[in-house]
Amino acid sequence: MVIGFKHKGKVCADVLVLKSELKFWINLKFGNLDDPKKLSRDISNIGQWGNGDYEFRVSDTANPEYIMSLIKQAVNY
Repeated sequence: MVIGFKHKGKVCADVLVLKSELKFWINLKFGNLDDPKKLSRDISNIGQWGNGDYEFRVSDTANPEYIMSLIKQAVNY
């Protein structure tokens, strides 16, 4: 099941909880996400379960602040 996060009526991000990782989709058009660590990938030309053109996967607890900064970019857009 995909869980959507809304802010002011707009879905900003979606998350899918898997056995070994979390899969996130950021609801921004490709070219609008500042991701210097290159955790995300462009999924604008492939099918996906979430909203937006970015996907990234999290399988450990490293970089929680950085991950939240990616999601906040969609909230603040």
